[in-house]
Amino acid sequence: MLNIQPVAPQIDIVPPTLTMLAHSQLQTFEPSYINWFNTPSSPCSLFGFRFLSDQPLSLIPLPRSPASVSLSCKKRHTHTLRTKMAKVYTFEEVVKHNNKNDCWIIVFGKVYDVTQFLHEHPGGDEVLVSATEKDATDEFEFVGHSNTAKNMMSKYYIGDIDRPAVPVKHVQNPTQLQNQSSGVAMKIFQFLVPLLILGLALGLALGLRHYGKNG
Repeated sequence: MLNIQPVAPQIDIVPPTLTMLAHSQLQTFEPSYINWFNTPSSPCSLFGFRFLSDQPLSLIPLPRSPASVSLSCKKRHTHTLRTKMAKVYTFEEVVKHNNKNDCWIIVFGKVYDVTQFLHEHPGGDEVLVSATEKDATDEFEFVGHSNTAKNMMSKYYIGDIDRPAVPVKHVQNPTQLQNQSSGVAMKIFQFLVPLLILGLALGLALGLRHYGKNG
């Protein structure tokens, strides 16, 4: 009787064509074929199998390793697949980094250490510092950053935020931001109007004085 048993495996993957050979097909092999299959260069030997004639026919697959895949029979090139898990920060951890020397912001549920970017930010470092201690996603979107700016953020990505830990009061929506912007604009307008009136009055007085002297 014919039998297939594993020898020292050289690779970790058994080709489907070998494992699916029909039982009846293996029984029809002549001794010469069996001897050839037992040679070191034969497909069975390369895949870790050999034929025996003293035991019932069976097919035993080679053990597989979940951690590596061999790319060569003679020379192994093992590649380990690792999934790097992103670090998750609590809101309390992130809010500690709230100054020009240590500045972290939260945007789209991700945490960015933008300390090294403060001096390059077009709006100045105060803008980024003011975005700390809260979820700055809406502010980031409200400004309307370009795709280039968004892609640049990956350079400063350090992990994800634990969303349930973010207080609701620290999350702003666009309506709130628009109201805040309107309030700031109104204050500026209220401050500039008196100055404008004072400047016009002063200019008028100087003009009348100059006209009186020449008259």
